[in-house]
Amino acid sequence: MEFDMYRFGSNLDTILRYKGRTQKDLAKAIGGSEAMVSKWMHGVSLPSTKSILKISYIYDISIDELMEGVLVV
Repeated sequence: MEFDMYRFGSNLDTILRYKGRTQKDLAKAIGGSEAMVSKWMHGVSLPSTKSILKISYIYDISIDELMEGVLVV
């Protein structure tokens, strides 16, 4: 499976909106910067595997939901 930066950013945006969270909230929760989260959301860079796992855990979503955009509610 190829990792699509733009799809990931769009999925992350959808998840944050659904959970009522902001980029700042996410950055604080994973111990990163708002600029780093912004780059992910705009498809400029990709998060590390560790960051993906943290996001999945913090927002109680599966890796598939995060990566593929299949939000199970």
